[in-house]
Amino acid sequence: MRYTLIKLLVFCPIRQREIWELELGRTLKREEFVYVIRLSPEDHKTGSATGLSREFLLPEVLTATLDEWLNVWRVRVTTNYQLVFISLGSKRHSELIGQPLLE
Repeated sequence: MRYTLIKLLVFCPIRQREIWELELGRTLKREEFVYVIRLSPEDHKTGSATGLSREFLLPEVLTATLDEWLNVWRVRVTTNYQLVFISLGSKRHSELIGQPLLE
């Protein structure tokens, strides 16, 4: 997951909060060969002031990375939501596994 997050930050000018709140099928969608992030005005910091949406077409170099994260690793953690990135917990805090990332 860390590798995917770092790669996303390198190629996409997106805020931390927007990453934490990415939802598969709503704000992150897979199109034919690439992923697209579409944020409605309610989903980003300046949206309430501008009323504008934001859209990021992610480069193809991210497609395989996101596919692996979502289809191999993310599916192993059962949750009640479709957040793309979740807490993986730790030995000390295994109760955090699958929880949303916090600020």
